[in-house]
Amino acid sequence: MGIVFDIQTYAIYDGPGIRTCVFFKGCPLSCVWCHNPESQRLQPEMGYRADRCAGCGSCVEACPHDALVLEGDGVRRDTGRCVVCGLCEKVCRADAHEKIGYKTSAEAVVEKVIADRPFFTESSGGVTLTGGEPTVQREFLLETAGLLKKSEIHTALETCGHFGKELMPALIDTIDLFLYDIKHADADTHKRFTGVDNRVILENFVSIVRKAGPPRIIPRIPLIPGFNADGASLKGICRFLKEARYEGPVHLMPYNSMAKSKYEKLGRGVQYQNMGELSGDMIDGFVGLVRDNGFEAVINH
Repeated sequence: MGIVFDIQTYAIYDGPGIRTCVFFKGCPLSCVWCHNPESQRLQPEMGYRADRCAGCGSCVEACPHDALVLEGDGVRRDTGRCVVCGLCEKVCRADAHEKIGYKTSAEAVVEKVIADRPFFTESSGGVTLTGGEPTVQREFLLETAGLLKKSEIHTALETCGHFGKELMPALIDTIDLFLYDIKHADADTHKRFTGVDNRVILENFVSIVRKAGPPRIIPRIPLIPGFNADGASLKGICRFLKEARYEGPVHLMPYNSMAKSKYEKLGRGVQYQNMGELSGDMIDGFVGLVRDNGFEAVINH
């Protein structure tokens, strides 16, 4: 059994062709710009949209643990009392409450995504396991990937690369394509903005290149203002890729500030940080820099 928080169909930016994305909960990093804060914690959690709340109080009356209090036109949740039972979501007629994350089996996941096989066949697509960081749920990940392999469905893994080396043989055996985040080449800067240094991440990237081959891995660089969206940082990453003997495309993923509502829904609005804006000229410059360093640059949104 594992915990996922979404399964999205018809994805076109998460690997080749048309894909279905399975979102795992849990991540070992705490990136200050995180676009999916609902993926950070391994456990299911409740979300609340104040803009949808009618202030009727039905959820307050239904909560068996007295975790909700009606305040003005909205509801306040006591996270110490809430056990994430999801009853508030069931009784809310305004869809203001949402349970994020649910337990499921690898068989159930594969049964659901396999319905999209005609799209995969037509477009040379497949399934992308993402998150969060899927390797946090290693047994569930390997079981799901193994079943997809038996079903002859192309499987991609979106990963931050922060996982134990002992997991590498099984991943190489079951994953067809690694979509691998390289956020920064400097360990201290990486740790300051993500909570962990990048030593294991860079070592695992080199290991995949050597053991699986460059065609089975695509480095992806999130372009974050104030962190790595500058010439020196990108040159450092390109230098690392050359030293790793990687040859292939490099995906650039420009930062956007659209995650604010997600933090607010989780009751973590104070944690949201707007990292700034990237102009079209800036992005064009980064594309040119990567190309000047010998790599094909692909903008991936």
